[in-house]
Amino acid sequence: MLATARRLSAEAGVRNADFVEAIAERLPFPDASFDIVTTRLAAHHFDDVPLAFREVARVLRPGGVFIFVDTLAPEDAESATYQDEVETLRDPTHRRIYTQREWIAFCEQGGLRIEKTEVVRKAHDFEAWLERGGEDAATQQRVRSRFLDAPASAVRDLQIVVNDAKVKSFTDRKLVLAARR
Repeated sequence: MLATARRLSAEAGVRNADFVEAIAERLPFPDASFDIVTTRLAAHHFDDVPLAFREVARVLRPGGVFIFVDTLAPEDAESATYQDEVETLRDPTHRRIYTQREWIAFCEQGGLRIEKTEVVRKAHDFEAWLERGGEDAATQQRVRSRFLDAPASAVRDLQIVVNDAKVKSFTDRKLVLAARR
């Protein structure tokens, strides 16, 4: 990922960017280092989201902005449990998705003030999504089977589309959030 980021930056002529591997819960930067911090589709992989969000607030300058995008758990408990199950099966680095209320609480508890939220739907071509997880053929088949046997609540919340006994797509929800320190 870092090599790709370096390459893309160089191709775009960006010369004022550094790429650092770090743990979200222990950012290797001094307090108040940044005007903007962002995370996109990563926080559901963090081991300790509240601690990571406190780190975001710590490294932001006063008035700095946090831009966040991540998957939303459905409010329905059965559906949320199912979504976490298939996400973990597909990608073992997945930890947990949270509801909008939980993501917002993590921000606020970390010392951030929510300025704007928007929920967007994202459609996924099923096979492309499955392959991005990088798991072996047997695991991919288990994920396919779980989607075909999904509870009605998950079929509804994820808008799972099946055609000729094959999963074609599903649609989840993403939270886009802007907060300020």
